[in-house]
Amino acid sequence: MCRNDEENIKQLKQDWKQLDDLGVQNVSMIQIKDKIHLYHEEKKRKFYKELVIFLCVAFVILSAFTLSYLRSPGLFIAIQVGASVLAPLFLFVLAKRKNRKGKVLL
Repeated sequence: MCRNDEENIKQLKQDWKQLDDLGVQNVSMIQIKDKIHLYHEEKKRKFYKELVIFLCVAFVILSAFTLSYLRSPGLFIAIQVGASVLAPLFLFVLAKRKNRKGKVLL
């Protein structure tokens, strides 16, 4: 039994050494800084892309409302009244769902 125990201990030590070797990764500070820099560049690029999309959509919406106001002020006023009535109603329904389910579904 003593021999078997020694073999088991030797095998366990080898396994622990292999596990320790798997966890060792030599990452230099330069590599870490490069990855952080790339991450920030990617984040910045996505931000500008979303900003351009937001501005384009806002321009289209404002242009549509301006044209509808200039062409037919009655339609513009009807849209504003409809939005003023439907927005609080919509928020009320979402608040009810939140109370029932614990989260707001948008």
